Formats: sequence, structure tokens, C-alpha cells
Amino acid sequence: MTQPEIRSAFVADRGVVDMPRAVETVDALVGQEITAGGGRLSIERRIGEGFAGSTWFAGKLHTTPFMPPVRVDVVVTPWSSTQTEIGLRPLTASAQMQSLRLTRFFRAAWPIVDALVERAEQAQTSAGERPAAAALKIAA
Repeated sequence: MTQPEIRSAFVADRGVVDMPRAVETVDALVGQEITAGGGRLSIERRIGEGFAGSTWFAGKLHTTPFMPPVRVDVVVTPWSSTQTEIGLRPLTASAQMQSLRLTRFFRAAWPIVDALVERAEQAQTSAGERPAAAALKIAA
């Protein structure tokens, strides 16, 4: 049996950090830039809360100095009671999944997501806390 090809441009990773600390970390980065792996993310504002307790932020991912930035949603989602997922979803249209623009997005997005997760985990650790087990909202 062959599996269908997954076509998604959402780039995410999870870290050992509770949801409130992860949201607080990204909230503190509003108006700032995060640089990693040749990419640069500007987090503009908090948009609100979404599905299953997710918190959304608006941002722009600069993939190269010569191309316009990619508008993105920065999504912080509870993964479990002690882990949180942080991801980037591109909002700028891309004609094909194999396009050069999308390739640049992936090349820039993975290091940025890793840097965001690392910052949230460091904030949890420097506060001397372990992720608190909390009740999760059930996705309907």
C-alpha cells in the first residue's frame, strides 16, 4: 500500500515547556526580530486564540535580503500537559509545493522554529520551573 504524499507548508516543533510559558515567551518577542539559519522572523502582534487552545501571532519571515518577506502565522499549541508545539504557517500564496519561494521558506523556517522552541524552554528552565501538568482542552 502506498501512502499519499503530504502537502503541507506548516513547519513546527515541540518543546518541553508548558503552554502559558510558551505563549509568554512569544508574547515577549512581539515587535522584535529573531534571526537563525539565515532567516529572520518579525513578530508583529498577537492575533488571538484559536482551535484547541492555540494562540496565534502575525509575523513576517524574511527568507533572503532580495525577496519580499513571507507573511506567516506563528502558532503556539498545547501538545500535552507538559509540551507545547510552536510552528509557522505561511500565508503568502505559493504556486506550487516545489517552488523556489517555498523552498526558501522551509530553509528559513526550520531554524527559526527551533530557535523559538529553544527560547521557550530556556525561559521555563531559567524560571526554575518544570512544566506544570494542566488540564487540556479537548478538540472538537
